[in-house]
Amino acid sequence: MEKAYFPMKYYNLTQGYLNSSTHQGTYALDTAGKDTGKDDIYAPFSCKVTKKYVKAGHAYTVWLTSLDKVLCANGQEEYLTMMIVHPEDIANLQIGQTFKQGELVCHEGKTGNASGNHLHMELGLGTCGWHKNSQGVYMIDNAVKCEEYLFLKKDTIVKNDIYKGKKYSFKIEDDNTNPIEPSSNNLGIKYTTTDLNERTGPGTNYSIVNSLSANTAVRVYEINGSWARIETGMWVSNNFLTSSKPSKHYKSMEVYNCQSLNVRQNYNNGKILKSIPVNTVVSVLEEKNGWTKIGQNAWVYAQYLK
Repeated sequence: MEKAYFPMKYYNLTQGYLNSSTHQGTYALDTAGKDTGKDDIYAPFSCKVTKKYVKAGHAYTVWLTSLDKVLCANGQEEYLTMMIVHPEDIANLQIGQTFKQGELVCHEGKTGNASGNHLHMELGLGTCGWHKNSQGVYMIDNAVKCEEYLFLKKDTIVKNDIYKGKKYSFKIEDDNTNPIEPSSNNLGIKYTTTDLNERTGPGTNYSIVNSLSANTAVRVYEINGSWARIETGMWVSNNFLTSSKPSKHYKSMEVYNCQSLNVRQNYNNGKILKSIPVNTVVSVLEEKNGWTKIGQNAWVYAQYLK
């Protein structure tokens, strides 16, 4: 299964979606590439052109929909559509035209009177069109956050990932995150059916490092008896995992860039309840003022999650 990739060789964020007048109500990201020139834009996954908009004086737009489900940076397997806005050279693209992952699709541009050459990028689930939101801004249907669903390749050069104090960081691909297809052991994405302890080994005699909330998505790499090893090397009871995606499930993230992370009773430096080690999977229940809620009365500093 292919991973979903950021579509350029340089990530140079020029506008996010928080505190942004032109991206109100969207999850749009603008990136300017290497410099002020017209950088290449590549197919983020094997895809086909499902929609395009070309009108003089307006921002050219093209929609690329994955041919199959792709592995997303948050561990989900989804059909995705990427909406690319402002490219200079899409007039000759045809509806139904296909691209292999990594093939050149178009170049940055400034159609629609943009102030400079850049890629305006939005991502949606399934085959998507667009609509005008309550703020009067056109946006992709079924929108999701690009930085939660796309991987950065290891050789992608990050020039900037901060806009107005907010960091929009992508998960960098890891050779150890190659997808595991479902097998006789039911390996693959599963979901917790109840609040579930993460342990350092396959048994109740091993230490508890964290508690995952019900409906959290995890990727299973190994089954040992009634225990399952998930993506961080931690273990959970396989008796409380299901392959059926619940109607509502929580986003999962991992602790990184620190040896251990303090879990606090409240956001904004509340009382420390415990610490969890690097690479621990957590459930993201709420995000507030730079803090992330991972359980009932349990908050961590968001900058140490990816």
